Amino acid sequence: MENSMYGNGYSYMPAVLVEVAFINNPVEEQLLKSDEFLEKAAVGIAKGILEHVDIDYMLKKDKSMEKGRNRISSKK
Repeated sequence: MENSMYGNGYSYMPAVLVEVAFINNPVEEQLLKSDEFLEKAAVGIAKGILEHVDIDYMLKKDKSMEKGRNRISSKK
């Protein structure tokens, strides 16, 4: 079966595209600006990947992740 997704079609390893929200939806756009939402989405994705490969999830709080220190933001 031919893959119509550009990024997934040229990968030599398993790949997925995860869309947790859409910026053209005003409610979801606000969610994408929320550190809490982004953290929940990231943890959910990580848990799903680990579950798929049969590894237990363990949360590790890293100081670099506190208060969105590494978060990419756009300035207007």
